[in-house]
Amino acid sequence: MNDFLNLPISEGTIDNILKDCAEKGKLAYEQIRQEVEKSYVVGGDETGIKINGKKGWLFTFQNRRFTFLASSMSRGFNTINDLFNNGFPKSVYVSDCLSAQLKVESKNKQLCTAHLQRELQNFIDVFNCDFSSQLKTLIEQAIELKYRLAKKDYLLHKNKARYFRIKLDKLLNLDHSNKHKKVLAFIKRLRKYKDYVFTFLEYTEVPPDNNGSKRAIRNAKVKMKISGQFKSFEGAESFAILRSIIDTAKKNSQNIFEALSLIPKIN
Repeated sequence: MNDFLNLPISEGTIDNILKDCAEKGKLAYEQIRQEVEKSYVVGGDETGIKINGKKGWLFTFQNRRFTFLASSMSRGFNTINDLFNNGFPKSVYVSDCLSAQLKVESKNKQLCTAHLQRELQNFIDVFNCDFSSQLKTLIEQAIELKYRLAKKDYLLHKNKARYFRIKLDKLLNLDHSNKHKKVLAFIKRLRKYKDYVFTFLEYTEVPPDNNGSKRAIRNAKVKMKISGQFKSFEGAESFAILRSIIDTAKKNSQNIFEALSLIPKIN
């Protein structure tokens, strides 16, 4: 402001502006939360942040139209439950294999295949694991099919997900006694959640990965790299509120400045 308009502005003034804007944006923030809660598809994820020198977390729950962010001092399921105590009864919930995420009540679930593929590639590189190569190829084939299907094809290809699940079962039920303990732990986990690997072949709008959630929390990582931390929990909350409104505006092709300027009018 000083360089462009010759208007000096202190850090305290900026902080007060952000707090005021966030306070006035709480209604819009709650409306976004409600829209996410009733969505057909929801992606959930979290990332570590620092709040006044302590470990904290920024959660996201998002889809193609809405982004809801929330700060917390806990990574546990209670944080998710406090935000969405009914879970997502109408949604296919997309997440990684974190136990807190998989405890979320939902209509169905989709594991992030990008996470699975990274683990499998690591097993291939480090252990030269044939099982990992075969499973990675199977997932790649399913994703390739996903992007070839038109909406009308989902009814015609209802058995495709079943075909890939059968192939997955066969791979998981092979003799893996000679595998490294890290691979065995992966196989044990996947046996438990195998029904959620190819859900994306059953629903038109369900993605095979959770990259949308990764994009939603990326700005928090940039914030951490630049400033190192949030100085207070209130500051982290303000960031979550304003970033939720900004990202939702962008997803709906709205002008960000106009969306923020409407916040006082909403209240």
